[in-house]
Amino acid sequence: MAIYRTVKTKFWEDRKIVETFTPEDRYFFLWLLTNPSAKQCGIYEIVLKRVELELGYNRDTIESLLKRFQEVHNIIRYNKDTGEIGILHWAEHHPSDSPKVKKCIENELKEVKDRSLIDYVYGINTYSNPTVLPEPIQPLSQKKRVEFDFELIWKLYPSKLGRKAAERHFYSSVKTEEDWKNINIALGNYVQSDRVKRNYVQNGSTWFNNWRDWISPTEQMMKGGSGKSEQTGVKPGERKYVD
Repeated sequence: MAIYRTVKTKFWEDRKIVETFTPEDRYFFLWLLTNPSAKQCGIYEIVLKRVELELGYNRDTIESLLKRFQEVHNIIRYNKDTGEIGILHWAEHHPSDSPKVKKCIENELKEVKDRSLIDYVYGINTYSNPTVLPEPIQPLSQKKRVEFDFELIWKLYPSKLGRKAAERHFYSSVKTEEDWKNINIALGNYVQSDRVKRNYVQNGSTWFNNWRDWISPTEQMMKGGSGKSEQTGVKPGERKYVD
């Protein structure tokens, strides 16, 4: 029998997704919500090799996304030892009042190896059947200080030139959670701009020195002007890096 996973159309209106998710983030999150390994309870095991095949990404990209969704977006927990992943507020994306679904969730939760994931996904004493919950533990703090990790941003930046200066600019300008949020928004806007789609990408040292310009880019910036990559003789499929 076929298994279905529904996603509300409000997914595309969610403020967090609209403001902080890159296109790659949205693709990965949709996969987390609908992939064949996903269970009704929102906690399930993944095999990274299988994830590579289903998404078409290499291992480094997948591990980077898992880290990003844990430490930047704070909407998943992943246990490398058990291979289990928990999706925060899973029930909001897959609501159901069906007694059969409820029973299914209870049975699935009994099989969870990392019991702390149940606390993360559902919260202490919020699930209707407390007998399937783990022993009371300290809830995971939702206000944990964000670690401003340059590597998370650098892996998503389309040019790998100028890393040393880019890292210096990053740590001199990203000092608060608001800065961290804004640089993610800025990078999301930049990679969606026409100039990047035409493979005309700034050297990392240049972009990271001026990333705030991309928090709220003008229409002209998104369109990329007259298209310098075409003027420099860049062939289709090649990427032009500039200072």
